[in-house]
Amino acid sequence: MEAEHTYSRTDASQAKWTVIPYMGRTLSGIALMPYTVGTDGGKLTYRWQGETPATVKVHVVTKSTLDFLDKGGLIYEVSIDEGQPVSVNFNSNLNEKPQNIYSIYYPTIARRVVEQVVELPVGKGDSHTLTIHPQDPGIVFEKIVIDLGGYQRQYLFGTESPKTYK
Repeated sequence: MEAEHTYSRTDASQAKWTVIPYMGRTLSGIALMPYTVGTDGGKLTYRWQGETPATVKVHVVTKSTLDFLDKGGLIYEVSIDEGQPVSVNFNSNLNEKPQNIYSIYYPTIARRVVEQVVELPVGKGDSHTLTIHPQDPGIVFEKIVIDLGGYQRQYLFGTESPKTYK
């Protein structure tokens, strides 16, 4: 799913979700702006329907943002069906420390994206909700892939599934 193709968006108290056209490998990016305020209450919600295994792998693709807050990495939370959220620190090692410079920093900056994979349990039923809540400002989301078991790694992270309405 393209990050801007949300089911719903909830703005933070002082920041609003902003679509950044042409950012990323495909359509766009989406981030809470301005970056100088908190993200309290801000979240993105996605929905999908279909037969789903008991657990799925969620690939969250973000811009290769540096830890400009200098707190050991920027964090977002991911949950499915209002389950227990999982915290993801996506850029804790994206820095110029000698052990990271050639193995992590340069390759990630060249790719321009960070892909993190989280395995989450899925509730029963055929309609599901994925929620992403940034804990820190400055995180730009580009794409979300929900792997039901057949995902094969691709440069553009696959073709977006079509939206259907009932």
